[in-house]
Amino acid sequence: MNKLLLSALLAAAVAAQAQDSTAAAPAAAPATTTEAAKPAPEAAPVPAPAAVATTPAAAVADTAKPEPSPWKNEAVGSFNVASSYFHDWSQGGEDNLAWNIKLQARSERDGKDWNWLNKANAEFGQIKLGERGIRKTTDELKAETMLSRKLSKYLNPFVSAGLQTQFARGYKYPADTLPRVAVSNFLDPLYLTQSAGVGSKPVSWFQTRLGAAIREIRTDEFTSYSDDASTSEIEDWKIEPGAEWVSEYKQTVANNLLLQSTLTTFTNFKGWDEVILVWNNGATFQFTKYINVNASGELRRDIQQIDAWQWKHVLALGLTYNFI
Repeated sequence: MNKLLLSALLAAAVAAQAQDSTAAAPAAAPATTTEAAKPAPEAAPVPAPAAVATTPAAAVADTAKPEPSPWKNEAVGSFNVASSYFHDWSQGGEDNLAWNIKLQARSERDGKDWNWLNKANAEFGQIKLGERGIRKTTDELKAETMLSRKLSKYLNPFVSAGLQTQFARGYKYPADTLPRVAVSNFLDPLYLTQSAGVGSKPVSWFQTRLGAAIREIRTDEFTSYSDDASTSEIEDWKIEPGAEWVSEYKQTVANNLLLQSTLTTFTNFKGWDEVILVWNNGATFQFTKYINVNASGELRRDIQQIDAWQWKHVLALGLTYNFI
C-alpha cells in the first residue's frame, strides 16, 4: 500500500515538473513565432533622379510678353472754341462764336525692306457772327497711302494713291445784301491722285519723292472744277497725266513743339501757269497733356479753282487728345 502511494506521489511530481517545463517553453516560442510573422523590412527607397524643372507651354505663353505690333499708330484730335459778347460797347464789335475740330491719324509699318505709310486728316469748323447765319470756316478731308521698297535711304521706289474732298456744302458770300452762292459739296469735287516713282529719306524727319502721276477730278453739280472750257461739252470727270513732287518735314523740338511742313506740286506739262502748288505748314505747342496752341497756314495755287494765289491762316488755343 505504501509502495503504491509512493509510486503515485512520484508520478504526480514528474507530471507536475513536465507541466512546468511545458508552460515555461511557450513563453519563448511565441516570440519566435511573432518574429517570423513580421514582414521583411522594406528596402531603403532609392532616391529618384532630380527632376528637370519644366513649365507647360500654355503657362509660358501666358507669362511671356506679346510681340510688339509691326504697326506704329498715331491718332490726335483737337477742339478749339472762341467766343466774344458785346453789350453797349462804345468801341463797337459784334458777338461771335467760332469752333473748330481737327483729327490727324497716321499708321506706318516700317520693315527691313518695305515701308507702308497711311495718313488721314479731317478738319471742320464754323462761325456765328452777329445776326448773320452760321458760316463754314474750314472743311477738309484728306487720305493717302504709300508703299515703298527700301533699297537705301537715298533710293526708294514707291507707289501711292490719295484723295481729297470735304464734308459739307460750301458757299461764297459776295456781300451782306446778296444771297450766298454754293460752290462745292461732299465728293463734289473729289480729287484722286495715283503716282509711282522714286523717293528718298536721308534723315528721320525729312523725306521727298518724285514720280509720274495721274490726277483725276470728279464732279457732279459743280462742274467748273472738271470742265474743259475749250470743248462744247461739259465734262464732269477730268483726267490729267503728269508728274508729282512731294516733300515732307516733321520734327519735334524740345519735346513739346511739333513742326510740320508739306510741299506738293503737280504739273501736266502744259505750262508754268498750270502748275498746281499746295504748301501746308503747322506748328503745335503742347502746354499740358490736354491743352495746346496751334498755328497753321496753307498757300495754294490751282488755276482750275481760281486764277490767283490762295492763302489761309489759323491760330487757335484749345484742347487736344491722343486716341492712340
